[in-house]
Amino acid sequence: MSISNALVHRVGHYANRWRAMRDRARTTRLIAALPQHIRKDIGWLDIPLADFIRHDGDGPSRF
Repeated sequence: MSISNALVHRVGHYANRWRAMRDRARTTRLIAALPQHIRKDIGWLDIPLADFIRHDGDGPSRF
């Protein structure tokens, strides 16, 4: 693989990761905006936003 192909592949990889994180964040906001009784019906727990912060490394990641 040439250097330019490797660079394009790497940028594409990070763009896909960024897009997935944005999609998850958008879904979280949409579900969190629903009334509590609907969130309860679909099994969405009231979890503090701090639990959804992305942790790089050895910590858990929900985003």
